[in-house]
Amino acid sequence: MKKRILSIFTISIITLTAFSCSDDDNQNSNPLIGNWYKIEKVGATPLNDCEKQTNYKFTNTISSFEGYRVNEEGNCNIYLKVSSTYEVSTGKLMVDGIEISEEKLITDGTEIYFTVDGNKLTLFFNVEEKYIVEESYIKR
Repeated sequence: MKKRILSIFTISIITLTAFSCSDDDNQNSNPLIGNWYKIEKVGATPLNDCEKQTNYKFTNTISSFEGYRVNEEGNCNIYLKVSSTYEVSTGKLMVDGIEISEEKLITDGTEIYFTVDGNKLTLFFNVEEKYIVEESYIKR
């Protein structure tokens, strides 16, 4: 009986170890996974404290966006909250749902280029093929 319990315990430990390593490997292979907070919009005025709450959260398959701005009364409010599936393909973020860039909704199949340098994520949005919007985020 003790041998059987020991065997079950050993198999459980091996299984848990294998699954925990698998999750770590997946996170390490996708540098987007984590919480990213906006620090800069290139070519725009410096962000205020409210705008700096704007963030992306990436899991293995889901991206969530929360956009913040100061309203007419001077209060910081969330103005948009969306989630969608995504995949990464050679430096491109392939979005299957809805994303946003400067209050313009970008829908199905949008390609968003990105770079990750340490804890800094830079997104490049092609808006109506007229210009590129560049935003930077820091991982927290």
